[in-house]
Amino acid sequence: MANHEDQSIEGKVISINPDEDASFAAENLNLVGKILSNKEVSFSTCRAALLGIWGHPEGVTISDVGRNKVLISFKDVRKGIQIRNGGP
Repeated sequence: MANHEDQSIEGKVISINPDEDASFAAENLNLVGKILSNKEVSFSTCRAALLGIWGHPEGVTISDVGRNKVLISFKDVRKGIQIRNGGP
């Protein structure tokens, strides 16, 4: 499996305006996630599932940024990297 840095991502680009989205902070680890489904998934269901899987860590904000897309912001960059890499 290639490193995350070596993988290219193709498709639509989502632009996030920091002035409009209070959950975005440049010093945080910010990730955009997409739910791969033909049907629209409830944002609250998605948010609850992600936080439950990750053990409800402190300092995590999940915002709705479009149909089946979320902005995930980790105040603790190390915790965000740990979760991104599949850790608990």
